[in-house]
Amino acid sequence: MNLTELSLEQLCQGYRKKDFSVTEVTKAYIKNIEEKDGEINAYITKTNDLALKRAKELDEGNFDLP
Repeated sequence: MNLTELSLEQLCQGYRKKDFSVTEVTKAYIKNIEEKDGEINAYITKTNDLALKRAKELDEGNFDLP
């Protein structure tokens, strides 16, 4: 399953069912960015460490889903 291709609804369902974590989704997006940014050069600044830190915080706590 490619987490970067899921809709918001599918992501929310997956979080609820614990099919994957926020950290797993964040890592998938970071990998996608790393693979494609050389071609499209769309990002000026990448804050991977901050994104992973925040994802871990979300995984450890409760957050409301739409």
